[in-house]
Amino acid sequence: MNDGKVKTFDILKGYGFITPVKGKELFFHWTDVESKYQGAAVAAGTPVSFDLDPDKAHRARNVKIISS
Repeated sequence: MNDGKVKTFDILKGYGFITPVKGKELFFHWTDVESKYQGAAVAAGTPVSFDLDPDKAHRARNVKIISS
């Protein structure tokens, strides 16, 4: 798992971007957010953990919201 923060998320379009601790900005779609977090607020600055997609460069999968 990797850590980062949501840079942007457009609820109407259903996608956003994550700024990881290390590396380049990553794309994610609402379907990449684990189901138990899909109803949660995915606002800019929200800390998340995620996996890197092995088949698609610069895409996050299994996005989990980190509770403070």
